[in-house]
This record gives sequence, structure tokens and C-alpha cells, in this order.
Amino acid sequence: STVMTRVVAGLGWDLLDDVHAKITLRKNDRAWGTQGAAGQMNTTTNDQAISGATGLFGTTFINEASVKVDKLFGALDTTVGRQFWGNSGDLIAAWGPKNNYGLYVTAIDAVSAMYANDMIEFAGIAGKAVDAPIGTAANAAIVNDTTATGIDVGVKKLPPPSEPQPMPPS
Repeated sequence: STVMTRVVAGLGWDLLDDVHAKITLRKNDRAWGTQGAAGQMNTTTNDQAISGATGLFGTTFINEASVKVDKLFGALDTTVGRQFWGNSGDLIAAWGPKNNYGLYVTAIDAVSAMYANDMIEFAGIAGKAVDAPIGTAANAAIVNDTTATGIDVGVKKLPPPSEPQPMPPS
């Protein structure tokens, strides 16, 4: 009999033709029907409040803050900063909004790169999944900095098989 609410708003803009910035804000600090910050939910996982203030800005969190460079070195789409990565439900790893009780949102402080052409897709990541707000003192009971590195390679489309050649007459 508890309804959880979450508002996620993202803003992206072009800094240059091939350089883009992104910030995503989230507010879900309460169960439906509670006042203000009472019944707070998910305020210690991957959260950085906009300010140290109380009220709206003290309970609005930054979940993404990144810069993306298209075609770095002519091939790699590279993202640096706090970001969502993967897709919800991925078997190995995914950071982003969750559809579980509490409506948790996770992110990773990382460098990620992606490359794709007609035949293959490549995605790589190296970073830290942080379970505490940026700039807070580490608390061994709740902080679990996890280093994440990995690559994902996929084949998009194999070339069609060649037609069988007729045997030459003998």
C-alpha cells in the first residue's frame, strides 16, 4: 500500500559540433503521501545533491554529468563522467534507472567508448561504481567502490553465404 514516485529530467546540449554535454537530475526522496523529506528513499546511492540546502534543491540529485566526444581518433564515440551505461535487465552490468521498490537509480563514474560499423559493434568501459555521494567521507558500512572494466563485442551481420559453384564436368 505504498506508492513510490520518481521524476528524472535530462538535459543535453552541443558544446561543439562533435562535443556534447549531458546532465540528468532526479527527485524521488519520498513515499507517496509523506511530507517533504520524510520517508526518504535512495539518498545514499550514487547521489550528489544539487546543494547542501534543505528543501527542493537539497533533495534533488545529479545522476549523470558527462561529456561525449563523437568519433574521437576518427572512430570512437567516447563519454567521460558520471553516466548511465547498458540497458535495464542486462545480465552482466547496467547502470541507470531501476524499476524496483524504491525506484533506485545507479550510475558509474567512467570512461566509455563505442565503435560500430556494418559488421561489428564494440563497447568498452572503465570506471568506478560509487555507492556514496561525491565528496562525502567514506563510511565502510555503506561505501562499496567497485571498479568496473569490460568490453562487449558483437557481430551485427555476417556476409551472406556464397552460392555453391557447380562442379566442372570431368
